[in-house]
Amino acid sequence: MLMSGDSADDDLPSSAPTSTLFRFSPRPHHATLVDWQPWEQAAFQTAEQQDKPIFLVITSSWCQWCHILDETTLSEPSIITILNRDYVPIRVDSDLRPDVNQRYNQNGWPSVLLLTPEGEILWGGVYVPPKQMLYYLGHIRRYYSEHRYEISEQVRELQDRRFTQKLTQALPSTGLRTLLMEERVALTDLPLQAGVVLRELYDVEYGGFRIHPHLKFPHPEALELLLMLAHHYHQPDAFERVSYSLEQMLDGGLWDKEDGGFYRYSASSDWSMPHTEKMLEENAALLRLLLLTAQTSQSSKWYDYARRLLAYVNATLWQPEVGVFSGSQSADEEYYEPGPYSRVSRQLPPVDTTIYTSWNARMIAGQYVPLHAQ
Repeated sequence: MLMSGDSADDDLPSSAPTSTLFRFSPRPHHATLVDWQPWEQAAFQTAEQQDKPIFLVITSSWCQWCHILDETTLSEPSIITILNRDYVPIRVDSDLRPDVNQRYNQNGWPSVLLLTPEGEILWGGVYVPPKQMLYYLGHIRRYYSEHRYEISEQVRELQDRRFTQKLTQALPSTGLRTLLMEERVALTDLPLQAGVVLRELYDVEYGGFRIHPHLKFPHPEALELLLMLAHHYHQPDAFERVSYSLEQMLDGGLWDKEDGGFYRYSASSDWSMPHTEKMLEENAALLRLLLLTAQTSQSSKWYDYARRLLAYVNATLWQPEVGVFSGSQSADEEYYEPGPYSRVSRQLPPVDTTIYTSWNARMIAGQYVPLHAQ
């Protein structure tokens, strides 16, 4: 017996609708049987007119657990029936809609949320297995139906506060003016103040920064700020933190020692449990960091790693027929798992050939760091 009403496998359509709007797992699944809607005003209007909550999934082509969600939870016949009957399902690619991802991401992928028709969060989490999903779908649907008036009032109050909140200080009506001395000093001190925060977050044992309790990202921009403090503010310990962090990433597991390239993040503080997707944007930022570190230290080690990173990017992500870089290479724990079997016998993880202009710009700009520094 299902929490939000009985359903039967016979309720499912006989074949999956074809759609070019969404990207799904490359492996067999039935997630296409869900009546997915894009993130558009029409979907929210439908939810309001039919008085249904919204089921939002934020996914990405490089995310292995997004693929598993498609193959398991979103392929469960009873869940498909409930979503199509009791919810308005919306599917969002986090790379194509970074604005939606920034607002609704639940500290990981895939992010799964239940929303009001106004877009306010009723519940949210990351990957949810089928049994748990059935519970959440039933519980939230019942609660939404039984407390619709209270929810509407809370949404109205929340939006009133948000829309009437004063903006930050407006520009003076007299136009621009020269900065006062204390304002100039405050701006000059900003990197130093940021450095204080970064030192508090710095992981002395494994390098990098302790920001999320379960996930550890490389944060190359923050490490670049430490390099700036070392060079312009004469803080040698800041450079030591950068070089130690890079060494820990390279030796600990965030660096692919066989094919090259950095994985996106680790599920452990010592970098030993990487999620194995490789992003063009992240590798572009880390390439720049490697080159800046090489210039600061004049160590050939960092130049060697930069060359190996470029070799991976050019071999795997470069599209010679178009003259651009692809967006990412998908995660695949089995392919990257260390063991006695060679990767040659395994299928290469797929590459997302979507072209992201800003990511391409970062990769191109990162390769010219030495020229600008001379």
